[in-house]
Amino acid sequence: MAIVTIDSPCQIHPLIAQQWITRLSDRVVLCANLGYLPNGMVAISGRAAGNLHIPDLLRAAFARVGATPPANFAHGHPQASGGHLSAADYAVLLRGLGY
Repeated sequence: MAIVTIDSPCQIHPLIAQQWITRLSDRVVLCANLGYLPNGMVAISGRAAGNLHIPDLLRAAFARVGATPPANFAHGHPQASGGHLSAADYAVLLRGLGY
């Protein structure tokens, strides 16, 4: 998994994830935007190529550290998923992914 972290008030995180998946087609690419949402929320867009299933991978990362993702996170298309996390939940996700 590759994680690209940005801090932009613009909704560019889906575009950046899509751009990087063309270069890293054997991985899942997550783009986390620290500056798009208010109150310290983190906007996350994930993209994958091939048979990788992003929602399952994101849920498994939370499970690895004994946590449950928020109900509105890690849904969507198998190759395009994400959502919004609090800064604390984003830290849990990173820990579950091994970062």
